[in-house]
Amino acid sequence: RKALFEGRVSTQPRTIEVMLTEGQHKDADKYRFGIFVRHTPAGDVYWHSGFWGTWAGYSPTTGIAVAGMTTRQGGFKAMMPIVNELLAPKK
Repeated sequence: RKALFEGRVSTQPRTIEVMLTEGQHKDADKYRFGIFVRHTPAGDVYWHSGFWGTWAGYSPTTGIAVAGMTTRQGGFKAMMPIVNELLAPKK
């Protein structure tokens, strides 16, 4: 995820700009082109989760990228407070 935001994935510099552009669709303030956005007091956090218990996120404000996975359905819910604190620590 961090490499994507730092322009090290696509050969087209506008790719990440297009992915983060807020569209006119419902909930556009929370979902962009394949990336979710969570607005926090520490800045926006961009993230995406997978069907099988995976999660990856990045905070451009702090430069921190976090990824996690679980093999148990209940583990996902338990993992999220840890991820949230790492990406958007309370001041």
